[in-house]
Amino acid sequence: MKNNLVIALVAALALFGVNANAQTAPKLGFTDVDLVLNFMPESKKIQNEIGIQRQQYEKAIQDKSKDFEERVKDYEKKASSMPDLLRQDTEKQLQSLQASIQELNTKSQQDLQNKYNVLLGPVMNKIDDAIKAVGKENGFLFIFNLNPTGQTPIILYSSSEDNDVTKLVLKKLGIDPTVIDKAKEAAAAAAAPKAAAPAAAAPAPAPKKN
Repeated sequence: MKNNLVIALVAALALFGVNANAQTAPKLGFTDVDLVLNFMPESKKIQNEIGIQRQQYEKAIQDKSKDFEERVKDYEKKASSMPDLLRQDTEKQLQSLQASIQELNTKSQQDLQNKYNVLLGPVMNKIDDAIKAVGKENGFLFIFNLNPTGQTPIILYSSSEDNDVTKLVLKKLGIDPTVIDKAKEAAAAAAAPKAAAPAAAAPAPAPKKN
């Protein structure tokens, strides 16, 4: 994905150089798909559904882990008096139970990720359609994802936010674009240092004795 964006950016810059001679600079836009996704109503539904399934898996793993711990304690109490064959058989059962717990943990994570991808697909298609519609309606040559990896932004500097189409995309999706401003205000308020409590007044000096 990153390579595709770099190639597209190079192509856009090349086209800009060609069109500059004709005094018609291309209109480039950018948005943050992750930010748009966070404000989608479907996003909360997906998180809730994944959360419920995650809790079910965690409960099953906890129950099996508790059973394993109780069996280990029982084995430790009886091991010294067990016949060798019975002791070996119990040890194999414990090892098998431990392996099944590890396998359930691994497969549950994979299943949750697969389910998330399945649920997310239609939402991402919806966002993609909205971005394409915004691009066509507003005459953008390219619209780049500002943060495609979630860590490293593809656009490192922008001289203006005039080409940020995130609010237009949210509006196209039927979401009030002011949620971005409200979120920024809430974040700023949370980060603002609290006013220090006024210092207690210093006690008046004791009168001098004559």
